Amino acid sequence: MKNKNTISIIIIGVLVISFGIVRGVHEYKETAMDPASQNVGSGEKCIITIQGGQYDVTQFRSKHEGGDIFKCGEDMTQSFQGKHKGYLPMIAKFKVN
Repeated sequence: MKNKNTISIIIIGVLVISFGIVRGVHEYKETAMDPASQNVGSGEKCIITIQGGQYDVTQFRSKHEGGDIFKCGEDMTQSFQGKHKGYLPMIAKFKVN
């Protein structure tokens, strides 16, 4: 009887922990997709604006062939058009708004 109670408690504990993890991941995804919840320009996220759209270039900053030229929290439309005119579709995967 004692073993059954112990197993039941362990199963309930695993279920509670699993639910918490799933819920936490879901909340993280919702927050990560909401530009208003991000600290623009604080070093955590780098959100730039190009032609009215917002793009999260945080992960791309270190991979950009032209170096880290991004001015987080600013409109970089002119700079982008000067170097990449017509190539807006190539950064579509970074669009958050």
